[in-house]
Amino acid sequence: MPNFNLHMILVSGVPDDNEEDCEFTQAYKKARELFDEDLVPPLTSVGHNSMQSFCVYPSFSGFGREAQILHLKNVDLFCDFLTKTHMDWFVVNVKEYAGEKPTIYRWSEDIIDLSEV
Repeated sequence: MPNFNLHMILVSGVPDDNEEDCEFTQAYKKARELFDEDLVPPLTSVGHNSMQSFCVYPSFSGFGREAQILHLKNVDLFCDFLTKTHMDWFVVNVKEYAGEKPTIYRWSEDIIDLSEV
């Protein structure tokens, strides 16, 4: 099986009355700027407590390929952007090499092994 390292980013927030200036809307716009359109689907409908979510799908490009390198660079840029917000967000990293298991983590926090959850 080929090696791959996939990052999916999940973001949730509450759009405020001034939708254009709210962190959530700005984060969604930033994601659409950094990633291919088909990797950032439309926002979820407004849910409980006015929360909405979106995700950035992995690129599924092979490890070390130019598209994967660019995607990982943009993942870093986007997560750096998110660390400056008050929203809830997580990165799911699925690795398929050396027998590693999937992990879920907040970019700036400790890694949580999903086998322990």
